[in-house]
Amino acid sequence: MQVCYILRHPESHFYSIERLCRVLVGEIRKQAEVFVYAMPFTSSVLGAPANLLRLPKKRNTVYHIIGDVHYASLALPKERTVVTFHDTVSLHRLVGLKRHLVLEYSYRKPIERAGAVTTISQFAKSELDRACGGLDRPVHVVHNPADPVFLQVESKHEKGPRITSGTVHGKANRKGPGTGPGTTRPSILQVGSLPHKNADTVIKALAGRDCDLHIVGYPEKYLVQLAAKFEVCLQWHTRITDRELVDLYGAATLVTFASAYEGFGLPVIEAQAVGCPVITSTCCSLPEVAGDGALFVEPGNVHELRSAVQRVLQEPALRDSLIERGRRNVARFNVRKIASEYLAIYESLLNELSN
Repeated sequence: MQVCYILRHPESHFYSIERLCRVLVGEIRKQAEVFVYAMPFTSSVLGAPANLLRLPKKRNTVYHIIGDVHYASLALPKERTVVTFHDTVSLHRLVGLKRHLVLEYSYRKPIERAGAVTTISQFAKSELDRACGGLDRPVHVVHNPADPVFLQVESKHEKGPRITSGTVHGKANRKGPGTGPGTTRPSILQVGSLPHKNADTVIKALAGRDCDLHIVGYPEKYLVQLAAKFEVCLQWHTRITDRELVDLYGAATLVTFASAYEGFGLPVIEAQAVGCPVITSTCCSLPEVAGDGALFVEPGNVHELRSAVQRVLQEPALRDSLIERGRRNVARFNVRKIASEYLAIYESLLNELSN
């Protein structure tokens, strides 16, 4: 079997799908010949048509569009094409003609032009159904896998904290407690700085607390100003390597990921895999993904998040329980299991062709 994965044009500030593809390809390669193709251009008005003209043409190959470029199915053989939808967040940001065009050419027509359609959560499936006004074909739910590298990490709860490099903003922009090796000062990790990630809620919830906040993402001016206003020691981690990300999880006292919208929520299972307590949202895909291995808060609710952080930091029994339940939950996202589900879909397409 040959499988060609189609990814979006590489952009330095988006990499979660690329990480997902890397993990999946590593496992699929054990049973199939794999090619990975990244679009040469961004999906602009001119870039998208140019991308379609340059798609690889391979015989007896299953094409899996996994990288947020669903329109690629328009130029690929339907009977050998799988399209994965991660969410419908782009439709939430658009209105008018632009929204109509994106809905038509990034969602409806790709669904029609695919041999198989998958989503990464039941929530993402329901969002796809709602956006398209109903789906008249089967849609497979195949969850994202947990990267095995996170399962090999000793968390801060198992050994001393590790301090990683980054850019510091806020009250503790100086040397002092919590900035050097051996500190016992809590380290809070927030993955993502886009508005729907609710990093501003985290900053407000940590006001007056002696801790360090680490955010993975691009420094947003309003967040820097907010941290200064509430005297929160804020450290940014931008364009980091996978290894640096793993180390950040391992060094964290707890992870906050109380987003307002997610199609899946990889940071939840990454934290659980490392053995770090996680606080997440009661909405979208996050309860489905986190299982019983997280503390839940209403997204955007500063009081609830502040209370949840305090509980995790001050109640050892709760912290230990979250870690244990998180480790059990993350087993659902074993990469071998996820890869086998995708392989079964690929094989079903090839079997239909041979009949």
